[in-house]
Amino acid sequence: MPQFLAKYGRASHSVRMEITPHTDSTLESIVPDSRLLEWIEGATGLPYRTLPGVELDRWCRFHADRVRQAVADDASRVTVGRSGNDAQALAVVKPLPWDTEVLGRPVFSLEYLLFDRAADVDAVVEVVRAAVRGIDSASGSLLYKTSSADVPALAAIGRAGFDLLTIHLDHLFDTKLAAEGSHDLDGYEFGEAREDEVEAIGEVSAHNYALTDRFTVDPLVPPERVPEVYRQWAMNSVRGFADLVWVARRDGVPVGFGTWSIQRGLAEATGVTVAWNGLASVASSERNRGLFRRIKSGALAELHRRGVPWVCSPTNVLNIPTQRCFA
Repeated sequence: MPQFLAKYGRASHSVRMEITPHTDSTLESIVPDSRLLEWIEGATGLPYRTLPGVELDRWCRFHADRVRQAVADDASRVTVGRSGNDAQALAVVKPLPWDTEVLGRPVFSLEYLLFDRAADVDAVVEVVRAAVRGIDSASGSLLYKTSSADVPALAAIGRAGFDLLTIHLDHLFDTKLAAEGSHDLDGYEFGEAREDEVEAIGEVSAHNYALTDRFTVDPLVPPERVPEVYRQWAMNSVRGFADLVWVARRDGVPVGFGTWSIQRGLAEATGVTVAWNGLASVASSERNRGLFRRIKSGALAELHRRGVPWVCSPTNVLNIPTQRCFA
């Protein structure tokens, strides 16, 4: 899944679409439900579409509900492109509070970019530009995630001034199979994180993060802030940000861990439950021993016990060591 970072100042194109901010808290007045679902079905970059057992209709309605919630959020910036009285494109920009706090600069997400696939590309580009207008590139940043399969969206955001930041691969695991193959590793103890390990797990994360991840390759993130980003991410995960933090201990001290979050909204909407692997870290002194493979298999066995059949683990396409652990 490519992630893009916006940059600004490129020339505009003449378009045949009226572009306005949307200040109402509902979508129904401008985008009929049938059209919204049609746009979502065409947006192949939206997540969870290829999960086993997910039906297309329920997947579309899941995202339609999320779009409505995003539009209803007072913090969102909603931009609509119209041709006459018909809406042709919709962009929803949301602030990312945690990223903003930990990085010390405003960070936003282009959460949804939906449009009629027959719409003029230049017009969609202008909708994107209008949506991000006012975000100062000198002090803030804007992220957009999509799939390489969504070529129309890629074309639009590229022309709107976004640069490619990272490309991720999403690995899918059957937790039942993982549970059958789970076993311990001599010299280590494995289990769920304890409250008294928050600081220790934060230390592991702060000193052992991937050099190919978003925060390390983003040119707008000061390198000296990166360790604190991973420290806070790990500590917050133990404090409840994640549903499961699975830890490897050596002599009672955490030396590696992974975090997983269950996507409950997706389960309620589609009947398919999946957990997302958010963070993983192993102390440099413990590497090349197969430790993260054991962390992963133990965590997936625990998730299987909790009734979660699937786990998705994204990693940067350049992060070969982690990909080997997923193989």
